[in-house]
Amino acid sequence: TTVEEERADLKTTVEEERADLKTTVEEERADLKTTVDSEMTNLKTSVEEEMADLKTTVESEMANLKTSVEEDMADLKSHHRGVMIVSGEEEAGEARCARVCAGTTGQDTT
Repeated sequence: TTVEEERADLKTTVEEERADLKTTVEEERADLKTTVDSEMTNLKTSVEEEMADLKTTVESEMANLKTSVEEDMADLKSHHRGVMIVSGEEEAGEARCARVCAGTTGQDTT
């Protein structure tokens, strides 16, 4: 064989290897894209499920909190009696009215 034939054979071999490599890269790229797409779909589904679970939990906790606050308010209302006047320094006027003094001046100055 001559040098030209060997060069031509080598050129053909290199072109075949290049074509095979290009095909392999394209196949790997397609496989990788499929894998990434699948993983993204799985991740999206997982996030959506977690968000739905979280929403349900928050709604449940909010309902429990609302019930608890309503019960506490009802309990507080049942204990509300108002102010009862038991004695006074002046002659009694209206049974439900009295002057209330509060502050830091002390008892002797009011």
